[in-house]
Amino acid sequence: MMLQQCAEFLLRRRLVREREAPHCVRWVRRFLNRPATDEPLADRVRKFCEELERGGSADWQVPQAERALEIYFRQFRGRTGWLEPAAAKGKRGPDGVEPLGP
Repeated sequence: MMLQQCAEFLLRRRLVREREAPHCVRWVRRFLNRPATDEPLADRVRKFCEELERGGSADWQVPQAERALEIYFRQFRGRTGWLEPAAAKGKRGPDGVEPLGP
């Protein structure tokens, strides 16, 4: 359900072209379906992108995936400092991401 809302958010805010929205949602889904770890989000995103590069993804796909994750975490989820290592590890939510604070 949240990814459907994210897709609608992308289109409503015109953050990506309509034809790109399904691909952005696919990257976010693929990232969120990875096993949760205690690593900071920045490290998880970096490793995800490195795996895409090693896995033979096209040159344009890695930046597209990173941009999709940036939109998801920063704009859709309202998470600031999403690519900075977490200062403290907190309890993770159902999507494997630390909750946003009070």
